[in-house]
Amino acid sequence: MIPFANARRPSPGALVRRIATRLSPLAAAIAVGLLVAAPAHAQFGKNKVQYDDFDFKVLQTEHFDIHYYPEEEAAVMDAARMAERAYARLSKVFRHDWERRKPLILYASQSDFQQTNIFQFQISEGTAGITERIRDRIVLFFPSAYPEFEHTLTHELVHAFQIDIMRQGALSQGSNPFAFRPPLWFMEGMAEYLTTGEIDPLTGMWLRDGSLSGYLTTIDELSRVGDIRVYRFGQALWYYIGTKYGDEKIGEIMQKAPLIGVREAFRASLNVELDQLSDEWLDAIRLTYLPQIGQYEHAQDFAHRLTDHVREDASINLAPALSPDGGKVAFVSDRDYFNDIYIADAETGDHVDKLLKGERTSSFESLRFLRVGLSFSPDGRFLAFSSKVGEQDALYVMRVEDEDVVASLRFGMEGIETPSWSPDGRRLVFTGPARDLLEDWRGRVENEPEIPATQESERGS
Repeated sequence: MIPFANARRPSPGALVRRIATRLSPLAAAIAVGLLVAAPAHAQFGKNKVQYDDFDFKVLQTEHFDIHYYPEEEAAVMDAARMAERAYARLSKVFRHDWERRKPLILYASQSDFQQTNIFQFQISEGTAGITERIRDRIVLFFPSAYPEFEHTLTHELVHAFQIDIMRQGALSQGSNPFAFRPPLWFMEGMAEYLTTGEIDPLTGMWLRDGSLSGYLTTIDELSRVGDIRVYRFGQALWYYIGTKYGDEKIGEIMQKAPLIGVREAFRASLNVELDQLSDEWLDAIRLTYLPQIGQYEHAQDFAHRLTDHVREDASINLAPALSPDGGKVAFVSDRDYFNDIYIADAETGDHVDKLLKGERTSSFESLRFLRVGLSFSPDGRFLAFSSKVGEQDALYVMRVEDEDVVASLRFGMEGIETPSWSPDGRRLVFTGPARDLLEDWRGRVENEPEIPATQESERGS
């Protein structure tokens, strides 16, 4: 099922890479990405809060002015190598070079990134990077793993090339450089394909399910939607073009589209009408995945569905954690407008109870729902999770029975992820970036809320 088919298309002032299945209508932004983005209205507070002053320095490479601050020094050279490597490959695909270096602005963590004053809008939990169309700035943060960072970086650089080509094409004709507005599948699908170079498992899952369930989308239909399909199906379309005609044709289409339009660019470059290409592409997908129909069962044939996003009017049901006895499941959902933590019967999905209201107070500013990693203690009495609290993250422990937050631990860290209990229930292990970006922290907390004196704690919800 496609849960978010009615997202509005934002205006084109910037290209925002979202780990998202829904696009927020941010002014002057186009959202791009992989998983789920929080609604713009679900941000804590009305104004962007800046907790830190960043002492930016500039590292110049052949094609970038890389802005960074001391906490990133250990990783900035790696980022520079990744950026130049991606530039070399993409410049060949697009047959295009930049006339001057572009600003690449790096933040050490998601919390730092969300404080940026480059953009006045609130940056959601699902936004990993932004490529700005007006001033050519590429802005992103270091996540916990280099592969994720390189994916985001390459994706944003594709957008930087697209924007540069569109601008130069318009200026060569004396026209408005912002007048050309290609469909989202054209921009986002191209960025995903040129980042991965393949049908990755996530996109393969969508294609398989779309084939077996009957919701594969024609190019014409894809041009009228603004949800996750523009990424997954768009990536698959450009993969089909790249493997059949060669990646150099992608660059040719990109060069021609701002001058003569998308349909004419495909006709001139591939000698095929877009509607015919759509039919051939969908046939190729079905030939690949329909023979697998006998190898897979429908989920409802061997499992019971616990949530229904349509009935619940929810955009996300994420981060499920099963209690040790298998009787309960905790998860994050926005069915009540904000991202909250719920618990329900693990067999039927009934008896849903809200354990925690998120995004309403400074203690639970953002539940980090994409990486929150809810975790039950071995006896099922406690639930551990993390949340953004001001300029840092906190690790919380809730007693499930009375929904009391019995511990709040802060380590001066931004980006606490995946807490997990030890078998004896006396320790919690979690990961998160240290300030030099190359070291993981490990923390522990006693099961009963006897918090070590060296760590800040607070009681109450």
